[in-house]
Amino acid sequence: MPAALATPWNLRSSLKSLLHFLSPVSESFLSSILHLLCKSFIAIAFQFVLAENGSPFVSSPEETWLKSTLDFMHFESRKSTLKEILDALSNRNFNMIGVYGMGGIGKTTLVKEVGRQVKENNLFEKVISSRVSQTPQTKNIQGEIAEKIGLELTEQSHVCVRIPIALEDIRLISNKDYEAFESRISTLNNALRALQDPDVNMVGIYGMGGIGKTTLAKEVAIQFKRDQLFDQVIFVEVPQIPDIRKIQGEIADKLGLIFFEETESGRARSLYNRLKDEKKILVILDNVWESVDLQDVGIPHGDNHKGCKILMTARSEDILSGKMDCRHNFSVGVLRKDEAWSLFKKMAGESINSSEFKWVATDVANECAGLPVSIVTVARALRNKRLFEWKDALGQLRRPSSTNFKDIQPAAYSAIELSYNKLEGEELKKIFLLIGYTYISSINDVLMYGMGLGLFQGINRMEEARARVYTLVYKLKASCMLLEHGSKNEHWFSMHDVEVQNHKDDSGQPSVQHQE
Repeated sequence: MPAALATPWNLRSSLKSLLHFLSPVSESFLSSILHLLCKSFIAIAFQFVLAENGSPFVSSPEETWLKSTLDFMHFESRKSTLKEILDALSNRNFNMIGVYGMGGIGKTTLVKEVGRQVKENNLFEKVISSRVSQTPQTKNIQGEIAEKIGLELTEQSHVCVRIPIALEDIRLISNKDYEAFESRISTLNNALRALQDPDVNMVGIYGMGGIGKTTLAKEVAIQFKRDQLFDQVIFVEVPQIPDIRKIQGEIADKLGLIFFEETESGRARSLYNRLKDEKKILVILDNVWESVDLQDVGIPHGDNHKGCKILMTARSEDILSGKMDCRHNFSVGVLRKDEAWSLFKKMAGESINSSEFKWVATDVANECAGLPVSIVTVARALRNKRLFEWKDALGQLRRPSSTNFKDIQPAAYSAIELSYNKLEGEELKKIFLLIGYTYISSINDVLMYGMGLGLFQGINRMEEARARVYTLVYKLKASCMLLEHGSKNEHWFSMHDVEVQNHKDDSGQPSVQHQE
């Protein structure tokens, strides 16, 4: 039975008994420990169950922590928090609840008590705990949960046989990130119509990093699944350096296909034949960076199988039209100002509507410049924050540097930086940085500055330089690093506000160097 609560009078004997259990302990060591505890004003309760063999520790194949939470103290401050958590768990409108506090405050003990009471009152059919490390390992968490629900997971380095069950893609069950903004509806409808055209077998969606291409592609998939316009819809995330075996494996998983072949070509034959069996199938290749040989993968298309449609997303129209020979491509642009504010409010919470917050929240939202990933990341980071934190964030957004954005919106800026790093050649990168630093917006300005800085190697004639500028600006537009000017005049262009900030160094200067 549980030991009595340790008091200042019996603390020494309780502590000594426990330490003797583990190893011989000297009186001086015990005194040192007691002195430290008293000095730190730490109240300790030694409560443990004595097993028949005299051990203070018991083990059970079940979740021991759910059977008893002897460490839980029924203080009023804990009771109220416990009640709030239990009430929230009973509320159908909540599906995620957090408990936070400084280290050693009793968070784990409180959560254990929640689990015990939930199980005792049959609030849920199953209660599962998983301890997450400071550097979370997804496989460890999955394994721990699987073990507790009796699910057997196997991991093999060379998998040649797969479970012959078609796996439902959880990414296509719901699309909570999709917002039906007017600026998105036209692109969505264009893609939906093109994929239903019997003469079209490949469709592309392109736009800068973080603009919402993947979200839009998922919405296409979900609508087709809902309306049952395709027998199968398969979503594949393509690695930056295409991995044929990985792509084959992802498609096979969704089809319940068993691979017996070891070679890529053998697997491609099996996949090709399996896909040909489907009368109407949509394969989505998300985030294509380099050319993917569909024949090497085993995806039939064109005259080989008119019922197999392919939807691709990429950051550049050049990748779709040039490397993948996709002729029906639709761009995704930034959100309109009213759409951006609507999304920002949804992510940041209703508190920003107060007169105290609204002005700074509006300015912060404007700094995100209509880029969804920037809006979502910033708004979520500032949700429920205090006014001075909002003001600090606004200052950081207006004074960009590599350190300022460490905690605010790494996703937004890393997305643009990745697109920048993928630009072909130093010449193209330097023109991009030149435009961002000088705020120029015309072909003539790029020509003048570029010639003055000697950015066009081996070109001395103005006519050749002008043709080169048009080519470079066109490539930047195709990569969505530059935007079309409102006038649609090819002599003019504009740059995304977030990009203007992103590629300056800590001193605010660009990394453009004069060519001697």
